[in-house]
Amino acid sequence: MLVYSVLQPTKLGAQLSRTVFQVPYFGDLNALELSTVVIGVLAVLIWFVTRHWFANNILGMSICMYMMTVVRLPSIKVAAVLLTLLFAYDIFWVFYSEPIFGKNVMVTAAKGLDLPIKLVLPRILTPCNLNSYTMLGLGDIALPGLLIVFVRRFDLSLPQAKQRSVGYFHVCVAGYAAGMFTCFVVLFVFRAAQPALLYLVPGTLGTVILTGLLRGEVVALWHGIIPNQHSSHDENAQDSIPEEDNAVLEVEPLCTLKNDAKNENLDGIEMDPAHEKSLDEGQSHDM
Repeated sequence: MLVYSVLQPTKLGAQLSRTVFQVPYFGDLNALELSTVVIGVLAVLIWFVTRHWFANNILGMSICMYMMTVVRLPSIKVAAVLLTLLFAYDIFWVFYSEPIFGKNVMVTAAKGLDLPIKLVLPRILTPCNLNSYTMLGLGDIALPGLLIVFVRRFDLSLPQAKQRSVGYFHVCVAGYAAGMFTCFVVLFVFRAAQPALLYLVPGTLGTVILTGLLRGEVVALWHGIIPNQHSSHDENAQDSIPEEDNAVLEVEPLCTLKNDAKNENLDGIEMDPAHEKSLDEGQSHDM
């Protein structure tokens, strides 16, 4: 998914997409899809054999991108409920699980599961940390990412989207970067595990809601993107077509006129007297 999303918008991706192969049991696949499948299988095999952190991160980022592509939040209220609950969940299991269960459950689970469910940064990239690796859960990326995807779609749905230099998407991405930076600073200063959502939720959801309050668009964010909005635009565009163009689009009356003309031509054809006489004799014989 990661490789496909990177190559698809490029010229190389366009060239590979035009080459189609017939693959048994899979049907038609273009060269771009086949190449990404090969790269994905190689990445999985490399991670499975070596358990290298770079292959782990490739798989983890691919999972995050796939989740953000498939799952779509309809409104800010869904994002608010989801991120608020996960905000409390992350804080509890990182800060309050050790007094209850005798150990930090979140850290133990992250270290104990040798699976691509987290991004791993080695000590060479994070020299301030005493541990050999710094871990970031995929939920700390994908869950705020769902909000980022929603505000991007919301920006594009607004009529005044082109007139704004800074949309909700820019605000949310900046808040995510600020929250992640704060999380790493606190991690290096206190040298203890930190719940990333403690800093990411206020940085993303908080900034989006605050921006909506300042712009007076909280109600629009709360109701989200209306599915029929695009269809209403299409109806308005169809209503704006001139009458001459509408006449061209009306195919059924033209077909009716054509059939009427055909019937008139059939009525004008004179039948041969001998053929007409034979038909009359056949009818009388049937009687």
